[in-house]
Amino acid sequence: MIEIKRDDKFIYGWAQAQDVIKVHEFITKEYEKLPNKDVFSIDTYNEMFDAACKSGSMLMALSGDEIAAIWYAQKPSDEKNYANDVDKFEIDKSKVIHNNASFVAEKYRGNKLQNKMRAMVTGYLEEQGFTVFMGTVSPHNIHSYKNILDSGYYLVAFKMKYKSAENPNGLERYITYKSIDKQLEFNDNEIKIKGEDVIKAQELFNNRYIGTDVTDDDMIIFKQLA
Repeated sequence: MIEIKRDDKFIYGWAQAQDVIKVHEFITKEYEKLPNKDVFSIDTYNEMFDAACKSGSMLMALSGDEIAAIWYAQKPSDEKNYANDVDKFEIDKSKVIHNNASFVAEKYRGNKLQNKMRAMVTGYLEEQGFTVFMGTVSPHNIHSYKNILDSGYYLVAFKMKYKSAENPNGLERYITYKSIDKQLEFNDNEIKIKGEDVIKAQELFNNRYIGTDVTDDDMIIFKQLA
């Protein structure tokens, strides 16, 4: 790992080729602790290696010699670009980077690592010319989509993603979006729904509504595009 920053609790740095196997083992171990495994989709070792060493960047947070969290992003292929899932406004696909995955170890949650690492990765990738940041989040993972919306992202579509033998229909996911150089404009129409109400969410997306915020009682605020 190439260290880039440290604070009073953690050391942050870019993962190197030799780190990827440790990251894969870390995620696999922590994944087994999840009560609802549909909220996270594990990449293969090769997919993580590509993200860290070929077409993206992988940030690690260490507590001593122990991995506390990871965050990695990757430039998508044209056919896998999440911009293809959005039809409400135009997105320059050449500027898109995918937030592939983030994971904080159970014992280190509560330290705002997800938001800190998102900001570090985003800042670095902006310097590389990427201005549109997209990803996915489970409608059933309140903590994650709250963090994402609080960081200036929007929920812009609903799709079934990550088909596998275990999940032949895929997993329910909101598509997340944040642009550095394009601001979305809204009218005065606003509706609040529960995040897991994907039927209602799809109806709202079809009528040009975008998820913008989360209330104190965990309702997602949807606003209509102008």
